[in-house]
Amino acid sequence: MEHKTSIKIKDSNFQFGLIIAGYIAILLVVNFVSAHYKDVNAARDFQVKAVKDINALYSSGKYDKAIRMLDAYLKKFPDDFKARSLLASAYIVTNQVEPAYQEAKKVYDHKPSPDIAYQLALLADKLGKNSEAIRYLKEAVKSRPDSLPFRTTLADLYMKNKKFNEAIDELNAALKLLPKDSPYRAEILNKIKDAYARIRCCD
Repeated sequence: MEHKTSIKIKDSNFQFGLIIAGYIAILLVVNFVSAHYKDVNAARDFQVKAVKDINALYSSGKYDKAIRMLDAYLKKFPDDFKARSLLASAYIVTNQVEPAYQEAKKVYDHKPSPDIAYQLALLADKLGKNSEAIRYLKEAVKSRPDSLPFRTTLADLYMKNKKFNEAIDELNAALKLLPKDSPYRAEILNKIKDAYARIRCCD
């Protein structure tokens, strides 16, 4: 009888121990989740404040300070591509072409768009990266074939690189986008004549 009683006491102690262990485990999980959300909220608060400060600096024309803050910010939040776009813009405004090009490439690789491709083409042209400038502009034109600036800029790049036939094709395409009474038609027609003249000269 005493033996059976001791077994019951041991069983109840064991069950009580399991309950306590389970309760402790739950407390640990709750504390972990709570700490995690505190960290997340703190990071979000920091991010919101940093973005606000950076935008204020950029808007007030303090581009060098904005660039320094954006560099530090993007080390913590490298996937914030809006901030990376702003950094590229700040580099452009301060005439830092190479870093502007590199940042714009990261943005474009993440999410291609014709506007960024156009900007990359202009930056690549300034850096003497002729083939890349043409490639990005071709991508921009492919995405937005009815853009007159894209077409005429690509034609100018073709002319610059002595690809006169390609330039003529783009200029003719640009001409079709213009109304018949547009004053820009004369300018484009003159460019077409110039391209044909260069072809005859080179032949």
